[in-house]
Amino acid sequence: AVYHPSPPAPPAPAPAPSAPMATQSDFPEEDVVAASDYAKAIAAVDRLRGERDELRVRLRKMRSSAAADEREIYELKHAVHQIGEQTQAAQHRMQQQEHEIREMSAALERARSMSRDVATMS
Repeated sequence: AVYHPSPPAPPAPAPAPSAPMATQSDFPEEDVVAASDYAKAIAAVDRLRGERDELRVRLRKMRSSAAADEREIYELKHAVHQIGEQTQAAQHRMQQQEHEIREMSAALERARSMSRDVATMS
């Protein structure tokens, strides 16, 4: 068996000639914008994007801070409510104890009076 190489592939066709690039003189004067104007516009867009991103970060921080403040306010209100309930319960206990003290004082006074009466009878 003898090796026979295949014939070489035909060369690729040459690229079609492209249209000549338009120059600034091909456009009306009002449509021509200088490269420096493009650069200024791009710089302004970049600056505005940076400012927007900074504002978004600040807004996120403010929202986070506001949420933390709201949580703290809720916790403080809850604590005040609990203290109020504890105060009411303490006042109720104090009133009960005051009533018991009066009853005990009256009973003690009656016992003293009876003790004096018994002492004077003897």
